[in-house]
Amino acid sequence: MAKKTYATGNNVSAQAYALYIGKCSYHGFRIGMDGTNDVSLTIADGTGGTEILPTNTYDASSLGLNGEVLPDQASITCEIGLVATITCTGTFELVAIYNPII
Repeated sequence: MAKKTYATGNNVSAQAYALYIGKCSYHGFRIGMDGTNDVSLTIADGTGGTEILPTNTYDASSLGLNGEVLPDQASITCEIGLVATITCTGTFELVAIYNPII
């Protein structure tokens, strides 16, 4: 069963959040916003590692959840862990979905 991890923040500029440390399989994320302030998000395999989700800006005015969930049993293997780098002038909530690999 997949696990979830959370990050929340307010008015951050290129803030890095360690979502999981260790080898894992990434399955996706969901991000909620305050409805006014867009969020720029990058998810990488460790700090400064290979991007698994390239930098993208998510539109807060859509008033719904943004994100991606890979289909079926698809996943991306991360050797170091999951790190999200976020820039947002408002508030956000991020949920990442992953499985530890032991």
